[in-house]
Amino acid sequence: MQARHRPIQPGSGRNAMTRLFSVGYAVRTRFGALWAPLLEFRFFTRMAANLVGHQVRTAYPTRLRILTLAAVLSGTSLAYADTLIPIDAAQAGKLDIRTAQVQVADAVPLLTASARVVVPPGREFMVSTPHAGLVSRVDVAVGDSVVQGQELAQLASAAFLTLQREALQASNEHRLADSLLSRDEKLLTEGAIPKRRWEETRNQHDKQSAGDSEVRQVLTIAGMSRAEVERLIKTQKLSDHLAIKAPMTGMVLEKLITTGQQVDQLAPLFRVADMSRLWLEIDLPPEQVGNVAMGDQVRVKGQALVARISGVGRQVLPTTHSVIARAEFENQPPRAGQALVNGLYPGQTVGVDILRAEAAEKLWRVPASALARHADAAYVFVQTARGFEPRRVESLGQSNGELVLRGPLTVGDAVAVQGVAAIKAKWTEEKEP
Repeated sequence: MQARHRPIQPGSGRNAMTRLFSVGYAVRTRFGALWAPLLEFRFFTRMAANLVGHQVRTAYPTRLRILTLAAVLSGTSLAYADTLIPIDAAQAGKLDIRTAQVQVADAVPLLTASARVVVPPGREFMVSTPHAGLVSRVDVAVGDSVVQGQELAQLASAAFLTLQREALQASNEHRLADSLLSRDEKLLTEGAIPKRRWEETRNQHDKQSAGDSEVRQVLTIAGMSRAEVERLIKTQKLSDHLAIKAPMTGMVLEKLITTGQQVDQLAPLFRVADMSRLWLEIDLPPEQVGNVAMGDQVRVKGQALVARISGVGRQVLPTTHSVIARAEFENQPPRAGQALVNGLYPGQTVGVDILRAEAAEKLWRVPASALARHADAAYVFVQTARGFEPRRVESLGQSNGELVLRGPLTVGDAVAVQGVAAIKAKWTEEKEP
């Protein structure tokens, strides 16, 4: 009796060979390009015969071996030859398919967390008044950029008047002591006075000089510049307006006074910060602290900003039940006193991604919309001259709307990022027998 065989179903040979090519690619990855061809060709010819079916291996034995060897030697390109999704330019336009180029990824996302923007220690100052007084004018508001020495407010202060009067008195006494010392030096030279009297005059002169210098420094601490102090001494005119000036170039973060308010000595008036360098304080779950290392990248969501982990705390905060990690920005602005970019300010809460550089292998970066899932596997659709090829990939994480992938891609590959669902539907439809 003649043996009867099950008829070949349309597409069965194609699907079987596709599975064969995929296995070939896996073996090349596992054993390397040198030994894999020998292993694959020896064992995969037998596997191909089992996969494809009796009629195919009987009718086309030579072609089967040629295709097997080609799959072994070609790496990945032939693995997708039978799974090409034919879509021409006209069809792509109707389906509104758009592509983006594959980029090299320099880091793998580790985790996502929330962070606060803070000013480093030593770059934030609380401006206070050296004397009690009445606020007569306020010249700045919260968010204003200021330069060092710029006037922030004015106070009408009786204590400031007293200080100026004392400065004038000390200056006048110093001037008189200069005259007396010059006179006694001349008399001593002529022998008209004893040396002891000249020494007493010189001692009195030194005391007046020290007192004058002290009061001038107090005026400087009170907010007057050296030029203003010299003008006061020269004109002998007092002013009850005490100018409150910015101690540094930066930004006004807080204003604590209003016009007409009475303030005491050393009362805080403004908070000013140097915005040329900012830090991030990141809240880490205690179980994730071991996954974060010094130098890991930190990227602010929605911002083109990169920071580096510069410190990890060793204490769980009772309020947030988290451990604080500190990150410092790499791309600082060129001029002090300005915010970084895009409105990043102290006190702001932002979302961040923590990433780690992986130098052992090439990884790829594509928009998140490029990924399609089918049969518990992830794919991207790479554009070719005749359509799109599905490439199986492994998603390692997501950062700022982009996926980091491992898989058979190259720089410059164009992957579909819009219309992916339509391509997948056409692909799965063709895969069905």
